[in-house]
Amino acid sequence: MAKLTSDLLTPEFQDYLNTQIEIAFDPFAENKTIPEWIEPLLVTDCNTVEEFAHKYRKAERFTLQGDEYVECILKHHYEDIQLFGYTTISHHDCNTGKHIAFIPKNS
Repeated sequence: MAKLTSDLLTPEFQDYLNTQIEIAFDPFAENKTIPEWIEPLLVTDCNTVEEFAHKYRKAERFTLQGDEYVECILKHHYEDIQLFGYTTISHHDCNTGKHIAFIPKNS
């Protein structure tokens, strides 16, 4: 994998970003770190991705789009969890009007 380099970033920050990129793209990495900005967005009242999506996504932007669309969105959530350890719903798609995040309990 190519390494990120830039004259605008300190070498330490470049190393940090490269480590995060390697972890994000390694589905078997056990040392995934959840960014600090995710913590205040977390919802803890769901046990599964499906429950999270059905409870918090606006119906008109989720289930009312059809089964194929729902499958695609759920696949995206699972890919996020595999890559990053968490998944999110933007404030545009969330029925609370807030940006929220979910980490499966077994992560």
